[in-house]
Amino acid sequence: VAKNRMSGTIPPSVGSMPVLAGLDLSHNHFSGPLPTSLCNLTALQHLTLAHNRFTGSVLGCFQDLMFLQHLVLSHNLFPGTVP
Repeated sequence: VAKNRMSGTIPPSVGSMPVLAGLDLSHNHFSGPLPTSLCNLTALQHLTLAHNRFTGSVLGCFQDLMFLQHLVLSHNLFPGTVP
């Protein structure tokens, strides 16, 4: 769903898809914090959230996602450093 001018926040229900292998929400107008339910996506291999307006902390659980190979968070409004 990249480049679709979608806005709002990522709904917590996104975490109810544990077999999801890839999610690309880049180049939209999403904002707000990342839902902690993203931590439930245990099969996730690719997550691209670049070029949005996400705020808050980067989820520390990303480092626990065993299959995650590609994580792109650039061009958002995250303060500080990536855990």
